[in-house]
Amino acid sequence: MRPIATGHGGSRHDHGEPAALMQRARRTSGLAVASLVCGVLPYLGLFPAGIMAIFLGHAARRRIRRTGLGGSRLAQAGLILGYFSLAGIVAAIVALTIAYVATPVPPVTPVHR
Repeated sequence: MRPIATGHGGSRHDHGEPAALMQRARRTSGLAVASLVCGVLPYLGLFPAGIMAIFLGHAARRRIRRTGLGGSRLAQAGLILGYFSLAGIVAAIVALTIAYVATPVPPVTPVHR
C-alpha cells in the first residue's frame, strides 16, 4: 500500500485511513468492553450486572497492565458504574429494612366467643 499525498497536511493510504492512526491503533480489551456494558445494564433494570462490571473491570485493568492492550478508560468507566449501582443496591436494601422495622404492627385483638 503506497501513501497518497493529500492537501490537508497528512498522507493517507489507499483505503482512506490516516497513517498516524494506523500506527497508534491498539487492540481494545474485550474484558474492558464487557465491564462497560455490564456497568450500564443496571440502569436498564438488570441490577446484578453491576456486580459483574466490578469483577470484569478489575480483571480488565489487570490484563491491560500486563499485556499493554487498550481500553483502560473503558474498564475504569465500567468500574465506576458498577460501584455506583452496587451502592444503590445497598442503599435500597438499607432503606427497605428501615421502612420495615419502622412500620408499626397493629396489636392482635383476641376473638371472644
